[in-house]
Amino acid sequence: MTRTLEAGPQASLGLRIALGATVVATASVALVAYLRTDSSRWPLDLARVLFMALLAFLALRGRAWARWVLILLLGLSTIGFFANMFRAAPYPIAFALFIIMPALYIWTIIELTKAAIAGPPISRV
Repeated sequence: MTRTLEAGPQASLGLRIALGATVVATASVALVAYLRTDSSRWPLDLARVLFMALLAFLALRGRAWARWVLILLLGLSTIGFFANMFRAAPYPIAFALFIIMPALYIWTIIELTKAAIAGPPISRV
């Protein structure tokens, strides 16, 4: 049995914007990393962006498990950004990225949590 929330079209505007911005920003960071460094990691970066987009789509369709997986992965990514922040300190643009991305991820985590907690009762499908 799969647990779902009947959120589909009723998903909050904040959640939609947060998920969309997170997917676009993650794809942008992956593209910049591809252009500025070696291209050997592009399959992994592409898979990460596609997996995040799939989870975002499923979360917007009301899949509770997708929301919690996104919360977990975005939380781990936020910790990773904070852990590596000081390595980027000499580069102002990179340092700004290491501030903006965790802030975006934290906002998305908050929106996902609000949607999971305040959503309608869970139904069994």
